[in-house]
Amino acid sequence: MQTEPIIQIIIRTQYREWYGDEAHVGVYAKGRFKSKGGLDFVMSVPQSTLFYKEDEIRDAFHAVYNKPDCIGRCDIIDIDIYHEPERIALESLMSDQPNPEPKAMSSWDAKGDDWYL
Repeated sequence: MQTEPIIQIIIRTQYREWYGDEAHVGVYAKGRFKSKGGLDFVMSVPQSTLFYKEDEIRDAFHAVYNKPDCIGRCDIIDIDIYHEPERIALESLMSDQPNPEPKAMSSWDAKGDDWYL
């Protein structure tokens, strides 16, 4: 019996902070939420959850990180498969030497015979 692959996902969010009366968070006559930048979260999920139940991921995330009465809130912008960033150096970008080709976005997992994007 083959188990379902577990994949890493990245949840990209917009972080907002309440500016106003802290006794009335979310009451727009008493203040407002100001965008303060983005936060990224990485988590492991079964592959089918991302592909078929993304709304469940969003609902569970917002239940924790986007509560109506919290001073700081995160709104999901995007959910995608996480890829480890490729490390590069500024010096190599500014040199006269040709830069290497970026690594491919797909890789072959020989253990499970699965393609991961």
